[in-house]
Amino acid sequence: MSEELKQPDLFAKENNIKIIFFIMATGFFIFLAVISIFYFYKKHFIKDFYSISSEILNIKALDVSLEKNFPFFHLASANESEKNLPLNANKPIEFNNLISNEEFELSGAGGIVIDAGSGVIFFEKNADEPLSIASITKLFTALVFIDNNPGWDNIYQIKAGDRRKGGKIYLFTGEKVKIKDLFYLSLIASDNTATAAIVNATGLTEEEFVALMNKKAAELNLVNTHFKDSIGLNDNNKSTAKEVAKIAKISFSNNDIREAVKLENYELNTSAGRKKIVYTTNKILENLPQEDISITGGKTGYTESAGYCFVGQFINNDKKEIISVILGENSDGLRFQQTIDLIKLVYSKL
Repeated sequence: MSEELKQPDLFAKENNIKIIFFIMATGFFIFLAVISIFYFYKKHFIKDFYSISSEILNIKALDVSLEKNFPFFHLASANESEKNLPLNANKPIEFNNLISNEEFELSGAGGIVIDAGSGVIFFEKNADEPLSIASITKLFTALVFIDNNPGWDNIYQIKAGDRRKGGKIYLFTGEKVKIKDLFYLSLIASDNTATAAIVNATGLTEEEFVALMNKKAAELNLVNTHFKDSIGLNDNNKSTAKEVAKIAKISFSNNDIREAVKLENYELNTSAGRKKIVYTTNKILENLPQEDISITGGKTGYTESAGYCFVGQFINNDKKEIISVILGENSDGLRFQQTIDLIKLVYSKL
């Protein structure tokens, strides 16, 4: 009798072992499935979480720590949601060697160098201090103009009200030129009259156009950027080095702007057949490429109060793009030389 009672006991134990094994095996496969799904979607979920948290906290050290200790946290861009912004290749970038102010002494009032894709900061000096940006303003004018472009092939006649002082005179009252030529003159030669002309060509007043500039700046969350005119002659056109870098990133991702700012010179003809050749104010175009570094776009600015300003976007043979901003430099040549020296130092550490 006792033997018969033990047999069902043994049978029950064997069933329990099978059930436990089945549960463990099922759990293991579920675990593998969860890990696989996480790995597949991590680029989206982690990037979105990281982008939001880093935007809120704005902690540069977090970028360095995560990249160094957790390689899978590498980001293509903190601003991927913005339309038409260029993204870097998916190659990880090492951020172990950021440049201190002791390592590079920038003589200008403010500056920054960032990764064009992720926005990670490689160097900064007074990067959040609002400063006059002079004709760098014209990059933003170009963005707003494109939103209100009456047509590239439309002909515009230069009016007395378009005339502005400063810089070399390329256009005279009564001359008729294409809108596209005015646009290129504004960005390549930083021509003040051409800039006033493209604003007037939209049918908007200067005040209405500037209001649109400030509205767009607010939409792009450029909280320290404010414009008083569309040309850059007003020293109350102010931004920070950090926000100028963002303006450059957005501007240089636009095909029409990018095609203009990469040219050393530009030839146009008035409707009367008068030929004009204009030359860029961006002298770095004369010195690059060198040491596998090329420039993909740049814009100068100068007033007595703003000093000599420059923003440029660069790329090396490894397709790593960076943006450099220098504001309030002491001389024309120094803003370019400091830019070249700084970007070479940055690239040497990437």
